Amino acid sequence: MSVVWVGVFVLLCLELIITAVLVMPLPRLVRKSIASLIFRLELARRVKFFIRFTVLASIFAIWDCVQVCGACWKLVARGVTGGRMLL
Repeated sequence: MSVVWVGVFVLLCLELIITAVLVMPLPRLVRKSIASLIFRLELARRVKFFIRFTVLASIFAIWDCVQVCGACWKLVARGVTGGRMLL
């Protein structure tokens, strides 16, 4: 697994955890404190960099997968396996 995919996986897991916390039925006081923390620290502005990084890393990772799969398909089409792994 490459570093790019690990980074994308970690960021997506963090997003999943944050979404789960925000969706959980919580008392109004807890929700208000979370919302005020988000607005007070201006997290939306600070998170934009990480969202852009995640999108860019995903694009590079998908492009890398397309390149590797294309090379593998070319080897399979030529019949070159030789009992070894293609990657």
